[in-house]
Amino acid sequence: MKKIILVALLAIAALFVVACSPREALTAEEFTLRMANEGHMVLNISDTIDMPGAETYIVVEVGNVEVEFLVFETEAQARNMYNIMLGLMEDGRGTVSSHRETNAANFNRITQTSSGIFEALTRVENTLLYIFADASDRAEAEAILELLGY
Repeated sequence: MKKIILVALLAIAALFVVACSPREALTAEEFTLRMANEGHMVLNISDTIDMPGAETYIVVEVGNVEVEFLVFETEAQARNMYNIMLGLMEDGRGTVSSHRETNAANFNRITQTSSGIFEALTRVENTLLYIFADASDRAEAEAILELLGY
C-alpha cells in the first residue's frame, strides 16, 4: 500500500514539474511554419494594426477556430497585453463551465469555456497566443495549443 501511495505522489510531482517548467517562446517564423505545415493559411496583419510594442500580429483560421499570435518587443509589453486581454475575457464571461489558470516564471495561461465559447490565452516570454472557438470545437483548439507547445 505504501508503494502505491509513493508512486502516486511521484506521478503527481512529475506532472507538477512538467506543467510549471519554463516554456520556450516561438518566433513568428516558427509559428508560421508549424501552422503552414498543417495546411493552414497564415495571415500576417502586422502592418494593419497599431498596438504599442507589437512587432508581429499573425492570424490563422483553423475551421471554426480563430488563432492569433503576437510578438512584442519586450516581455513586459506582452505581460501587460496578457493582463488587458485577461480582463476582457473576464468582463465577457457568462456562465462558466470550465476555467483553468496557470502562472509560472516565464508564462501565463488561462483556458475557459463560458456561455458556449472556448477561449485560451497564453503568454510565453514576449509572445501571446489567443484562441477563440465554439465550445464544440474545443478539441481542435486544444490540439493547436499542443502543436504549438503553448
